[in-house]
Amino acid sequence: MAGFEKRACAPRAQLSGWHEFRFAFVKFARFKLRPNQFSVLFNILAPPRFFIQKYLRRFYKHCIMSLRKTACHPFLILLFSTIIGTNLQAANLPPSDEYEYNRDAVKADVLAMECIVRPKYTTSVEGYLRGYLQRNRGKSERILGRMLKFFPLFDEYLEAHQMPSDLKYLAVVESALVPTAISRVGAGGLWQFMPETGNAYGLKISRYVDDRFDPQKSTEAAMKHLAKQYDRFGRWELALAAYNSGAGRVSRAIRHARSKDFWRLQRYLPRETRNYVPAFIAAKYMVLNYKKHGLKPEFPPLDIQLTERLRVYDYLSFKTIEMVTGLSRAVISELNPAYKRGFIPRSTRGNNLILPRRVMLAMKDYLESKRPDQPDTEDPDENLYQAYVQAAGTSAYAHAIYVVAPGDNMKETARFFNCSPYHLMTWNNLESDELTPGQELKIWYPNQLVRYRPMSGRKVETLPGMPINTFQPATKSTPGADPKPMTTYRLKRYESLADVARKFPKVSLRQLIEINGFSGKNPPVPGSVIRIPVQ
Repeated sequence: MAGFEKRACAPRAQLSGWHEFRFAFVKFARFKLRPNQFSVLFNILAPPRFFIQKYLRRFYKHCIMSLRKTACHPFLILLFSTIIGTNLQAANLPPSDEYEYNRDAVKADVLAMECIVRPKYTTSVEGYLRGYLQRNRGKSERILGRMLKFFPLFDEYLEAHQMPSDLKYLAVVESALVPTAISRVGAGGLWQFMPETGNAYGLKISRYVDDRFDPQKSTEAAMKHLAKQYDRFGRWELALAAYNSGAGRVSRAIRHARSKDFWRLQRYLPRETRNYVPAFIAAKYMVLNYKKHGLKPEFPPLDIQLTERLRVYDYLSFKTIEMVTGLSRAVISELNPAYKRGFIPRSTRGNNLILPRRVMLAMKDYLESKRPDQPDTEDPDENLYQAYVQAAGTSAYAHAIYVVAPGDNMKETARFFNCSPYHLMTWNNLESDELTPGQELKIWYPNQLVRYRPMSGRKVETLPGMPINTFQPATKSTPGADPKPMTTYRLKRYESLADVARKFPKVSLRQLIEINGFSGKNPPVPGSVIRIPVQ
């Protein structure tokens, strides 16, 4: 070994080609790997381990350059290059010519980006950007697909709490938008709450339920926690750092640095917290500019995109939901990750049930039939109670074309069609939320509904399909005109006014609102008597 070290210290021009190769290899391994990882590199034919993926391409570059300086036969160089290509593919790394990271262009875009934190292009920011845009493109595309599922929910809570919309990118940093994510220290959920912190904000954690995995409840808790940190420090950089490591550590860093500038006090913070704001900047840049870098989101199916929430107070098993809705257990579990044992326990304050919008009406009908004041009905049988059955030759969803009218905007149009701006922009491949009159928008909605209701004697009655209504402006009544005959309908516990409009296809939702005088201060409640014109 001493002889080798003596040659390694000699001028590189005096070394032979083979020793040049060994020198490059040992120099690379000595500084980049721990001793127990050194031997892994010798097995080049085997798929590389995860911990060397970061430096694998650099090492292979050293090897190729060293082989070219030797008198090796070109066939050996070609063979080694083939081995390198095989290993890069096994390591799930993109080929070097698939994407080229343009540092200058990305840096200019980052510095020009509007953000709640002051954007800077540091080494840490570049590392995270290369991870999103170059090294882990598959993971980035999955994150972008989940964005369609969770960002509308985040925007709803951010608007309700009057907080910056940029905070939704924090969930990308925390959990990569995986609601069941658990860190090595025990933090869980989209917003990565520790059990103690979750309990402090009202998140229930028991043998049956973990509210940290409930997207709605955990998002509500995250808004309160972030608002508390911002009220304490007055800057979003410090609020994000406190969210990650605790307010105490940030306060001590401020005292040591004698400054509230995150970029000046970050050296007094733990390593993970120092990288937290850079990761936030990189996450926002990736979401806003993914098309520019050739990322293609992996969007979920429409059953996962178009969902509805229902408050459930009684015990309800996933098996019953399967039989009532015809959904698979995997879909139910994906939409309701907070329930550990395959059922929703009884709760006086209620638990959230998330289901595809196309099956929610059937679920409400079933829950309504189980009320104590309703006639007894048998439990759903797998062969006798299938809520949604598609007609032959049809699919679960259909689409319509909407022509933009003057004065329409993205937000109001999305609300009109009971979806989000993210859905409209995704379905129509739009890069901006600006709409122009005459523009055509594709709108997806659930197809024809066939509901089955269990009857006495184990018989089944088929109810007619309920088509999607088109909103029409209500006509004003003229003086002296004969009043239209009316019928009444009592609103059930799990019904909304939109559900009533579906049951009476010739009456629009807007007509029901105007005829009955409903408003934000006077909303319909269960038991309300709704007047409906007879057509």
